[in-house]
Amino acid sequence: MTGTISGLAVLIILSAFFSGAETSITASGKGKLRTLQEQGRYKFLNSTFQWLIDDAQEALTVCLIANNVVNISASALASSAVLEIFGAGALVIVVPVMTVLIVIFGEILPKSAAMIYSENVLLFAAPILRILAFLISPIAWTMKKCVTAIGFVLHLDLGTQQVFVTRDEIEQVVKIATESGALEANERRMIDGIIDFDETKVHEIMIPRTDMIALEADDTLGEAVKLFIDEGHSRIPVYEESPDNIIGILYVKDTLKNLLDSDLSCEVRTLLRKPIFVPETIKTSEVLEAMRREHIHIAIIVDEYGGVAGLVTMEDILEQIVGEIQDEYDQEVPEVQKIDDNTYSVQGSISLENLSEALGSEFESEDAESLGGLVLTMSGGFPEEGEEFEYKHWLIRVEALEEHRITLLTLKKINPDNKLDDNNKEVNNIV
Repeated sequence: MTGTISGLAVLIILSAFFSGAETSITASGKGKLRTLQEQGRYKFLNSTFQWLIDDAQEALTVCLIANNVVNISASALASSAVLEIFGAGALVIVVPVMTVLIVIFGEILPKSAAMIYSENVLLFAAPILRILAFLISPIAWTMKKCVTAIGFVLHLDLGTQQVFVTRDEIEQVVKIATESGALEANERRMIDGIIDFDETKVHEIMIPRTDMIALEADDTLGEAVKLFIDEGHSRIPVYEESPDNIIGILYVKDTLKNLLDSDLSCEVRTLLRKPIFVPETIKTSEVLEAMRREHIHIAIIVDEYGGVAGLVTMEDILEQIVGEIQDEYDQEVPEVQKIDDNTYSVQGSISLENLSEALGSEFESEDAESLGGLVLTMSGGFPEEGEEFEYKHWLIRVEALEEHRITLLTLKKINPDNKLDDNNKEVNNIV
């Protein structure tokens, strides 16, 4: 009887070992394994880490085979002992008792511990699993071939390799890290910007044509210098006859020689640099690469008809990652300003995506990308100052118009206690 109890104890300990080893492998993942390799603290295990990185499925197969053998052996041993001592009638007790013992001590407890101490368990278990994988390789190989054959019959692609990490997994990790305090809000904003960077189209971040500051080719250097001073820009596009015909970019540093010579009467067309043109549907990352290749900081955006849709600068692109950048010349008004807990002053040009993030409430439209465009869609025409519209649980009031554009609006919650607003965030002065 003592030998039976000792045997059961050993088998349950082995069951706990294999369960914990399985969990430590899945909890660590390839990223953790590569980190352990690069740190160099466990150089003697580098080949074992590489084995797990290359074929974690083999290690998991070893765990599953061994764990099932151990659990079945434990149940068989317990049943044999009870049958010999108490007879066949006592077998009905073996199943629930062994189930409780295996589930608690062979599964739940070791797996929970392995989730918390995954690195320590992995360092202990990985070398043992690799030895076992070698010893039972014929069995493991046979089982893998059987599974592959069954998958073929059932038209299941069981050989597809999973990607290292998916975009959704990264976003969830960032979200969890922010909620736990491991990441600050500004750090999460930058990571989100990097993740979304490759999906952003240049027309989403460009300065629209209506907001472009430009010079005519016949303007004098004196007029250009005045515009540079008034606007605080270091580069200004220059057009001939129409803003749709951009012929070059005037750089403030290219005017210095003429300024030293006190030559302010020359036309700006003589000082221009060649512009680059990109379609409005191109990705922001591709525009950045073009700018780096051409060693320039500004690009002209054209629409599908060849007309100028706007421009984008290197600063505009970088702001998608690091957030708003303002220098000593910038006099930009924040897109969202908090008036009180339920009221916000909002620029009409703000994108619906940025507005949704700022107010913690969903703003969307199939026909518009900005808040001003959304209001135009709802009005069915061009609204007047003071006109109000209801959108979901928000009251939107038009505050200012400029040249057929909605420039400023006020958003007020219709029902501040609405459950849809439970996740509303504190809005900074600059969004």
